[in-house]
Amino acid sequence: MLLRKRNNKKGNFFDVLGLLILAAVLVTIVVAVFMGQHELNKGFDTFMADNPEYNDTFETGQEIVNDTTTKYPKFWDFLLVFIFLAFWIIMIIAAFVQNSNSIFMVVYWIMSFALIVVSLGMETFMNEFVQNSLVTPYADFFPMTTWLVNNFFIYAIILIVTVGVATYLKPKQTYDLFR
Repeated sequence: MLLRKRNNKKGNFFDVLGLLILAAVLVTIVVAVFMGQHELNKGFDTFMADNPEYNDTFETGQEIVNDTTTKYPKFWDFLLVFIFLAFWIIMIIAAFVQNSNSIFMVVYWIMSFALIVVSLGMETFMNEFVQNSLVTPYADFFPMTTWLVNNFFIYAIILIVTVGVATYLKPKQTYDLFR
């Protein structure tokens, strides 16, 4: 007897968990890269001030490094918040278009509880990371992301409620587009 792997997987709790962990890793990487970029810019400024004979040679490079250092946090701050909001919208749409049986509401609440526990852990980790004495000066350049990280538990609750409403309070008509 051959066991076949199902290829029509509609989703899994571990997909959501993986995306949340990916979001935390992405925030950490973005802030760490900005720390390096900021230090490079300060070093370049110091080098240019100490060695005026190289000003003509490195002037364009200094302008580019300075420009990217000022634009980097704004771009990534917006992009990280956009990723969180896009994830929320995708979850609502996916929950709305899939068929659901009310018997799975118990499983939904168990997974929701696990998501709340994970979100509390991630919020604690991210708060400790952002409030680290080395990271705090750089985290201030990401105000929207810092706010989202500080309120990650609330974001998880809103996600759970809206996905639950989209899953179990939709009309009787089926919207299963993935069959």
